[in-house]
Amino acid sequence: MNPAAIESRALVESGAVPLLMFLTDHQTDASGLVYYGREFGYAWIRSNWLAAPSERTLQRHMAILKKLGEVEVRREFHGGIRVRLLKSAKFAKAIPPPAVQLPMFGAKVTPIRPVEKPVENLWKSSESPLSNTATDGGSVPPRMAAERSKK
Repeated sequence: MNPAAIESRALVESGAVPLLMFLTDHQTDASGLVYYGREFGYAWIRSNWLAAPSERTLQRHMAILKKLGEVEVRREFHGGIRVRLLKSAKFAKAIPPPAVQLPMFGAKVTPIRPVEKPVENLWKSSESPLSNTATDGGSVPPRMAAERSKK
């Protein structure tokens, strides 16, 4: 997560960006759950984050993130918390551009002109693909026959 990509000025000024970055790195699914939705404590954050601040600072930053609407924090019975990121872009899908409706009768189509006797117009009347035969019995293509007749 790039700190320059964070749009909330209040979040940047609060100093809670590193905690948000840590939680985003440990987000495990598209719904925003951190650490597979298991409960964890601030001691777990400190053990997995080498440059973690004190536990009191982590609590203050978590409260700031909660107040700004970045995370949802649920206290659990055993003393841990479950965190869900609300505005995370880690698993966000790219929004495709809106579909464009193609017109049914929009472009004018040029008509196809009918050709009289299309097969007979391929060769000149004096040329026939069967009239040009080689001495070995194979047929000579019309193009080669035309080149031979020019020589």
